[in-house]
Amino acid sequence: MGAEWILALDVATATGWAYGQPGGVPRASTKQFAPEGADNGAVGCGAMRWLADFLKMNQVDAVYYEAPFDPRHMGKNTNFSTTRVLVGLPFLFDTLLAAKSIKVREVLVADARKHFLGRGVRGDEGKKQVQSRCRQLGWRFDSPDAADACAVWAYACGIENPKAAIATTPLFRTGTTGAPISTERPSGPGITGTNPSRVLHDDIEEIPW
Repeated sequence: MGAEWILALDVATATGWAYGQPGGVPRASTKQFAPEGADNGAVGCGAMRWLADFLKMNQVDAVYYEAPFDPRHMGKNTNFSTTRVLVGLPFLFDTLLAAKSIKVREVLVADARKHFLGRGVRGDEGKKQVQSRCRQLGWRFDSPDAADACAVWAYACGIENPKAAIATTPLFRTGTTGAPISTERPSGPGITGTNPSRVLHDDIEEIPW
């Protein structure tokens, strides 16, 4: 049986996320991990704390995220500092998710878009068409990054539950609503989801390395 609750991410300093069950409507938004101009340590700390809190407050059975671009192929479109963040954040997320025994998988942007749009569309035009497709489906998002996360989420649903994937094809729309989620910081430890063995921790310092 595939994952019941899926979190999809478009990872960057401002990360788009989408969350829900296959066959439902994802909740999507964007999280800025640190103020503009903050150093990499602040960004990393904000990212780890946000994901740890999200996992405390919501059942997550699998996490899918856009695979970072290979910086060797990006030429002058990025710098070393930006590269450290774009490659470093997925590493941090992989670490936290491994510590909590949650399934994680990278997704190529091209694969997510081909599944979501029915064809491969690159660059800015691809981002625009992803946003348009989200609107057609009635999926709300607050940034292009959140829309991209929705495309990844739809792709993940197709893998985890192929029978539900038909809901995102151009011929079908779904009106099923997902469960409410919380991104507020909790006040104490607890148990999440339906797995009593998944013990949560108050802060990232308590992750069971």
